[in-house]
Amino acid sequence: MVARAVVIDDETEVLDLIEQILKEEGLSVKRCTRAEELLDSLPEQSFDIIICDLILPGISGLELLDMLHSMHNETPFVLITGYASLDTAIQAVNRGAFHYIKKPFTIEEIRLVINRLRQRQDLLAEVRSLKEQVVR
Repeated sequence: MVARAVVIDDETEVLDLIEQILKEEGLSVKRCTRAEELLDSLPEQSFDIIICDLILPGISGLELLDMLHSMHNETPFVLITGYASLDTAIQAVNRGAFHYIKKPFTIEEIRLVINRLRQRQDLLAEVRSLKEQVVR
């Protein structure tokens, strides 16, 4: 079950909107304005989803995605951007992003991503359960 989310964006309005949507979906939300804030909190906290802007001061969203993968952190990563292009979408997917959302986004787009993630987690839990049954 998706329970903990982190949202990283340097725009307060975007943080407010995504936080509101996620809370309505029953998630607890950590807000960050820089990627470094997430990196600093990772030793103590884990998350079920990361929603991150592409363009941030300091470390970019794509750079953060690369850093997380190098740390073997497989938390589903959603990249959002006001500078959407086919090239960045392809880069995001090739680097392992779970989803790519263009700003301005709708409330339904965020909800759809959360629902897709929940379905994915349910399927993974079912696969684990079936594997355990086979091993017995």
